Amino acid sequence: MIDRSKLLYRIILCSPLRDFYIYKVKAPVQKALEWAGTITPEVTKENTEWEGTHALMDIFANLSLYTEIKPQMFEAAQKISLIEVEHDGFYRDFFLLFIEEVIKKILAGKFPYRRDEIPNPYYWRNMTPKGGKLSIIGILQDKKQLENLMGDKWKYKEGLNGDNDTEL
Repeated sequence: MIDRSKLLYRIILCSPLRDFYIYKVKAPVQKALEWAGTITPEVTKENTEWEGTHALMDIFANLSLYTEIKPQMFEAAQKISLIEVEHDGFYRDFFLLFIEEVIKKILAGKFPYRRDEIPNPYYWRNMTPKGGKLSIIGILQDKKQLENLMGDKWKYKEGLNGDNDTEL
């Protein structure tokens, strides 16, 4: 059984480290990101060419509809991320590999979906997409729903190493 007192969230969000983590770790990182965002050029579809950058710009625009928490920090982080994947092949490929690994975990049912509960209105607007089994992750993990989406192209099988692999 796990000793819950040793879980990371309890270590950094309970006394005595809570204030230290918030004010000495998170706040300086937030300030640094916001500052970097002010000296970084604007990223637009007109000054970028990789279609992944354009897709990420659309995703970030959609995400901004759901919350107004720390907009300067998130906008700066988005801008820096977009610039990196736009101009640097290593970061682009690493990011794409990261997405592939997340998708594999989702399809294998090893990545949780968002909660069903109504989001806390302090953080989220009421238009936040549904969580739980109605979320995209929930649908992707439901093999019947996925078969309905993909039709005959979808095949699910057990992998050689015991993990669930997917084929399209």
